[in-house]
Amino acid sequence: SILSVKKVVLAFEEGLGGSNSSMILDVFEEIEKLKKDPKYKRFLKNLTIITSSADKLPQEISKNMDKNTEVFMFARNTEREKLKGIEQNVHASYVEETEYDWNTYYPLAEIVTITLSQYLDPTTLASIKDLLKDLGIAPEPEVDSGSIIFTLLPGMEEHNKGELIKRYAALKRALASA
Repeated sequence: SILSVKKVVLAFEEGLGGSNSSMILDVFEEIEKLKKDPKYKRFLKNLTIITSSADKLPQEISKNMDKNTEVFMFARNTEREKLKGIEQNVHASYVEETEYDWNTYYPLAEIVTITLSQYLDPTTLASIKDLLKDLGIAPEPEVDSGSIIFTLLPGMEEHNKGELIKRYAALKRALASA
């Protein structure tokens, strides 16, 4: 596994996910908590999760980098100009939220998983077009200078706020009990 040989940093721009961002980032905080569990400690000891504004994210990433580090950065596409300077040192994924309906599920956990899979197997994006569409992501993400741009599609099934909270809470519980 990549985590057994390298330090892995997941870096999130804090505005990602808009009004859903706190629920989404709670899920990743659950992963941080799992690092204390003896069952996962060895596997997760090399994982660091950071969140910061787009203005401060490059400095936060730099603090957590060395030659044995792989950094995966996730941000809104609207913040890309602020983050361009660090792109050559990280695996950048941007989310185009322009047409996203904020009452639907925000597939950040899936975007993270797909990005990590693409790093491990460069054929991933080409082989999961149907899955992407089911997640509300354009089936052919743009790859620009090594960065992946995921475009969230309009017209996905709407959930009321209570349903979204339940969905994120279920994901969080699943991680906590893993």
